[in-house]
Amino acid sequence: MARYIRYTEDKICQLEKEGRGKGEQEEYIPWIKVGEISSEGRSHRIAGLIVNRTYHFLSDLEMYYYYSVSWENDITDIREQYPLNRADTLRIAEKLAYEHPKYTDTKVMTVMTTDLLLTVRTDAGQKLVACAVKPSSKITRTEENRRTLEKLCIEKEYWYERSVKWNLVTEESIDIKRAKNIMFLLGKWNNPLQHKISHENTTILTNRLIDEISKQSGNTIANICRIVDQDMDMVPGDALAWMHYLVAHKIFPVNVDNYSSKMKAANTVNIDELILRRQSVYEDIAIS
Repeated sequence: MARYIRYTEDKICQLEKEGRGKGEQEEYIPWIKVGEISSEGRSHRIAGLIVNRTYHFLSDLEMYYYYSVSWENDITDIREQYPLNRADTLRIAEKLAYEHPKYTDTKVMTVMTTDLLLTVRTDAGQKLVACAVKPSSKITRTEENRRTLEKLCIEKEYWYERSVKWNLVTEESIDIKRAKNIMFLLGKWNNPLQHKISHENTTILTNRLIDEISKQSGNTIANICRIVDQDMDMVPGDALAWMHYLVAHKIFPVNVDNYSSKMKAANTVNIDELILRRQSVYEDIAIS
């Protein structure tokens, strides 16, 4: 059963002392954790892989957007439920002539948050991108949505003052199918074969997969892996599990937008690149 936080000034001070909203990478602690406030959508706790900590998302959309951006090579950190400085949001609200949000039960001024704060690697160095993730139904210009839009304006101005790009993300700007594919693949990040068979044998298995994909590009990935299982006298499903592992670690180049074991290899695997990368693939396996 959820135990919602009652936000008083003392509670806010306590959360700050706990380090909420501070740190980066594994050290970051979100200002809001799942179960601490009521949420209109489904909340999710996600075990991070690239950054090893638990992520807290307050909606499906936040989770799907997390998976979408986590696949990108230039994203080095993702911080969810990132708190904004209250003194600044109060000043901005006054400047914009908007009422600053308050916690309903205590009437204490709310610590506003940004849904996701991304750290992006660029040629010029690291930069931040702030993202508000909202369903499109909540941002249409209606009287019912007026307060939501006002709060988004405060948030946008907050990041503008810091020269940080601010994005408003809706379901229309998220490829949900792609996000679900990434979610599936990251679930295959760890593979039992790493511990069941030797590195030499995983290299042989990888080599067989490359050869069969090259020769049978018109066949489905599932069928190709089934053939490899039979030829190498492996447990049914082992080759497919290893294939997913290689794709999850970006060792096998694929089009993640339509990756599926039911797809023909030619329609999802970049076969020419895979063949060219054959030697580096083995080196990547040793590192992963």
